[in-house]
Amino acid sequence: MKANDKLSTRDLHENEEITKRDLREFEQRLISILTEIRLGRKSPKYLRSRDVCEMFNISQSTLQNFRNSDVIPFKRIGGTLIYEAHEVEAKLQGLSDSGQ
Repeated sequence: MKANDKLSTRDLHENEEITKRDLREFEQRLISILTEIRLGRKSPKYLRSRDVCEMFNISQSTLQNFRNSDVIPFKRIGGTLIYEAHEVEAKLQGLSDSGQ
């Protein structure tokens, strides 16, 4: 199995079972992808709030203001806010280029 294989999803029917083999294969693919990310071979697709603040040296309240004014798009998954890395980089780069 190649490390760059993407995780794939398939439709499971209500009465279809996931086997131990399916879970082992999924685990191996997931470990490969997470290892690549950790080693810096792939940049993360999604960022958490603290990651955005650290990357751009902004405070949590500034990030909150950006969310409230729709400057930075985000999604909420459970209680966690996530940001697509490329969207955040583009928006914040545009702000710094315009001098805001």
